[in-house]
Amino acid sequence: MNLKFEAQALVQIKRHSPVLEMLTTEPKSEISLLKHVQLYAYNEPRLTKYFGRIVLELYNTDVLSDSAIIFWATKGAKPEGKSGFLKQTEALVRKLEAMEDEDDSEDEE
Repeated sequence: MNLKFEAQALVQIKRHSPVLEMLTTEPKSEISLLKHVQLYAYNEPRLTKYFGRIVLELYNTDVLSDSAIIFWATKGAKPEGKSGFLKQTEALVRKLEAMEDEDDSEDEE
């Protein structure tokens, strides 16, 4: 049952990502969306354990940028469920930070 719920949630994100992408045209709106997703996942127990997958899907569908996710993880996360959600997104954030560091070192050359 839980796997079905997760799959349904991810399908809905893919389905609505074009609209979400149009609404998140600047970093501030991306951070705002991510905070709302965090609060919704915190208040909806069925979504809590899928938060990391949801963020990854929003990133993969170009709704959230790497810089928005990194900012949320380092400075912008709301206190509600923060430690658990940061743990779920830890691997993604590390990957995005490494990609950013690679880009910075290439720019310096």
